Amino acid sequence: MNEIGEILKETRIEKGYTLDDLQQTTKIQKRYLQAIEDGNTDILPGRFYARAFVKQYADIVGLDGEQLLKEHLNESVKDASEEFAENVAVPPSRSTQGRSSGPLNTLQDNLPTILIILLVVAIFGVIYFAWRQADDTETPLINDNTQQTAPPVTEESNENGAETETEPEDSEEEPAAAEEEEEEEPEAQAISISESTGGNTTYTVAGPHPEEQTLVLTASGGNSWVSVDVAGGESYAQLLNDGDELSVSFGEDVTQVDLVIGSAPATIVTLNDATLEYAPEAENIVKQDLQLQFTE
Repeated sequence: MNEIGEILKETRIEKGYTLDDLQQTTKIQKRYLQAIEDGNTDILPGRFYARAFVKQYADIVGLDGEQLLKEHLNESVKDASEEFAENVAVPPSRSTQGRSSGPLNTLQDNLPTILIILLVVAIFGVIYFAWRQADDTETPLINDNTQQTAPPVTEESNENGAETETEPEDSEEEPAAAEEEEEEEPEAQAISISESTGGNTTYTVAGPHPEEQTLVLTASGGNSWVSVDVAGGESYAQLLNDGDELSVSFGEDVTQVDLVIGSAPATIVTLNDATLEYAPEAENIVKQDLQLQFTE
C-alpha cells in the first residue's frame, strides 16, 4: 500500500490537485486520503473500503484504479488470505468433544421434548383465551317478560278541577358539529426535481418535515460505493455489496444533504419511505451527485 500511496500522491501533485480538492470531489474524508498516501491503512474502515477509496482516488487523478490495485496488492492480498485461514478456529466435532454426564447433559438431551410440550401448552392457552373472550362478548338475551316503565307524565289541573295530562315536549337534538367535521389530514412531504444536468441533480423537499428524518441507500442488483454529507452534521461513506443498505438519520432542521452514488443503476435511494426517482436525462449515467434541499 505504501507504493500505491506514493504513486497516487505524485500523480495528484502533477495534476495540481490538493487533498481538499479530492475530498470535495470524492466525498472521502481528508484523513482517509492522507492515510492512503502515507500507506497507513490501519485507520481505514476496512479492507473493502480501502480498495474502494484507492480506486476512486486513482480514477479522479487519471489512473486506472483496478490495474493499480492488481499490480501492487496481489502479494498483500495473498498474505492476508493466509493469515485469515490460520486464524480461523475450526470448532471441534461432536464426536471429539466427549459427552459429560449429569443433570445438565440430561437437560440438553430432553430440551427438544420440553420445548414441544411448552409449545403445545401455549397453543391451548391461546385457544382458551380466545374462547373466553368470545364468550364474554356475546350479547345477553332480553327477557320477553321484562316490563317497560312508561315515562312519567305531568298532570295539570284545569279550571274545572279536572286533571289533564300534558305531553312532554320533544327536545330537539343538537348535532355535534365537532364530530361531523372531518379532521384535515396533514400535508405530506413532497419531493421534486428542481434542476438536473445529467450527473448532477438537485431535489426540492417541501412541506412539513418529520422530527426525525431517515435516508436509506440500498444496493440492489450489484455493488455501489456511496457517501452522504449532512449539512451541519455527520458525513458517511460506505461500499454497499448487493443487498446491503446505509441508513442515515437527521433532524427536521437540516436544510441540505449531499449524496454521491457510485453506481446509480444498482442503488435505491429512499427518504422517509419515499423513493427518489433519478432524473430522465441521468438514466444512463453510472456515477451521480445528488443534492436534497429542504424547504418549508
